[in-house]
Amino acid sequence: MPGTTDLLDKIDQLQQCSDVLAAARILREIGKDLKVPYASCVDDYSESRLPLIEDGRALAEIFGWDQSFIADWEANHLNLISPMGGCFPHHHQAIQLAG
Repeated sequence: MPGTTDLLDKIDQLQQCSDVLAAARILREIGKDLKVPYASCVDDYSESRLPLIEDGRALAEIFGWDQSFIADWEANHLNLISPMGGCFPHHHQAIQLAG
Protein backbone atom coordinates (compact mmCIF):
# COMPACT_ATOMS: atom_id res chain seq x y z
CA MET A 1 0.00 0.00 0.00
CA PRO A 2 1.39 3.40 -0.86
CA GLY A 3 2.24 6.02 1.68
CA THR A 4 -0.27 8.79 2.23
CA THR A 5 2.10 11.34 0.72
CA ASP A 6 2.53 9.32 -2.49
CA LEU A 7 -1.22 8.87 -2.84
CA LEU A 8 -1.87 12.57 -2.21
CA ASP A 9 0.77 13.46 -4.80
CA LYS A 10 -1.01 11.30 -7.38
CA ILE A 11 -4.35 12.87 -6.48
CA ASP A 12 -2.79 16.31 -6.94
CA GLN A 13 -1.44 15.22 -10.34
CA LEU A 14 -4.91 13.97 -11.25
CA GLN A 15 -6.52 17.26 -10.30
CA GLN A 16 -4.02 19.13 -12.49
CA CYS A 17 -4.64 16.87 -15.49
CA SER A 18 -6.42 18.28 -18.51
CA ASP A 19 -5.82 15.25 -20.73
CA VAL A 20 -8.17 12.24 -20.40
CA LEU A 21 -5.48 9.68 -21.26
CA ALA A 22 -3.01 11.10 -18.75
CA ALA A 23 -5.74 11.19 -16.09
CA ALA A 24 -6.67 7.57 -16.85
CA ARG A 25 -3.06 6.50 -16.44
CA ILE A 26 -2.84 8.24 -13.06
CA LEU A 27 -6.14 6.63 -11.96
CA ARG A 28 -4.74 3.25 -13.00
CA GLU A 29 -1.64 3.87 -10.84
CA ILE A 30 -3.84 4.87 -7.91
CA GLY A 31 -5.95 1.76 -8.44
CA LYS A 32 -2.87 -0.48 -8.47
CA ASP A 33 -1.60 1.19 -5.30
CA LEU A 34 -4.95 0.55 -3.59
CA LYS A 35 -5.16 -3.02 -4.94
CA VAL A 36 -8.22 -2.25 -7.08
CA PRO A 37 -8.22 -4.94 -9.81
CA TYR A 38 -9.97 -2.85 -12.49
CA ALA A 39 -9.80 0.89 -12.10
CA SER A 40 -12.49 2.70 -14.06
CA CYS A 41 -14.64 5.75 -14.44
CA VAL A 42 -18.22 6.12 -15.61
CA ASP A 43 -19.80 9.40 -16.59
CA ASP A 44 -23.24 8.06 -17.55
CA TYR A 45 -24.65 4.90 -15.95
CA SER A 46 -27.47 4.75 -18.51
CA GLU A 47 -24.99 4.31 -21.40
CA SER A 48 -24.64 0.68 -22.46
CA ARG A 49 -21.15 1.14 -23.93
CA LEU A 50 -17.95 1.90 -22.13
CA PRO A 51 -16.52 5.41 -22.65
CA LEU A 52 -14.35 5.63 -25.76
CA ILE A 53 -11.22 7.66 -26.39
CA GLU A 54 -10.53 9.64 -29.57
CA ASP A 55 -9.03 6.70 -31.48
CA GLY A 56 -12.15 4.56 -30.82
CA ARG A 57 -10.70 2.30 -28.14
CA ALA A 58 -12.52 1.78 -24.87
CA LEU A 59 -11.10 3.95 -22.10
CA ALA A 60 -11.04 0.73 -20.10
CA GLU A 61 -8.03 -0.36 -22.20
CA ILE A 62 -6.03 2.51 -20.75
CA PHE A 63 -7.03 1.26 -17.30
CA GLY A 64 -5.54 -2.12 -18.24
CA TRP A 65 -8.76 -4.06 -18.76
CA ASP A 66 -8.30 -7.24 -20.80
CA GLN A 67 -10.23 -7.39 -24.11
CA SER A 68 -12.28 -10.39 -22.95
CA PHE A 69 -13.24 -8.53 -19.75
CA ILE A 70 -14.33 -5.51 -21.81
CA ALA A 71 -16.40 -7.75 -24.11
CA ASP A 72 -18.09 -9.46 -21.13
CA TRP A 73 -18.75 -6.10 -19.48
CA GLU A 74 -20.49 -4.74 -22.54
CA ALA A 75 -22.31 -7.96 -23.48
CA ASN A 76 -23.76 -8.32 -19.98
CA HIS A 77 -24.48 -4.58 -19.53
CA LEU A 78 -22.61 -4.63 -16.24
CA ASN A 79 -22.40 -0.85 -16.31
CA LEU A 80 -26.13 -0.81 -15.55
CA ILE A 81 -25.58 -2.58 -12.21
CA SER A 82 -25.01 -0.34 -9.22
CA PRO A 83 -21.42 -0.56 -7.97
CA MET A 84 -22.81 -0.60 -4.44
CA GLY A 85 -24.86 -3.68 -5.30
CA GLY A 86 -21.71 -5.34 -6.55
CA CYS A 87 -19.83 -4.47 -3.37
CA PHE A 88 -22.61 -5.60 -1.08
CA PRO A 89 -24.37 -8.51 -2.82
CA HIS A 90 -26.21 -9.50 0.34
CA HIS A 91 -27.44 -6.01 1.25
CA HIS A 92 -31.06 -7.00 0.59
CA GLN A 93 -30.77 -9.66 3.35
CA ALA A 94 -29.50 -7.06 5.81
CA ILE A 95 -32.42 -4.78 4.94
CA GLN A 96 -34.89 -7.66 5.46
CA LEU A 97 -33.35 -8.46 8.84
CA ALA A 98 -33.45 -4.83 9.91
CA GLY A 99 -37.00 -4.27 8.62
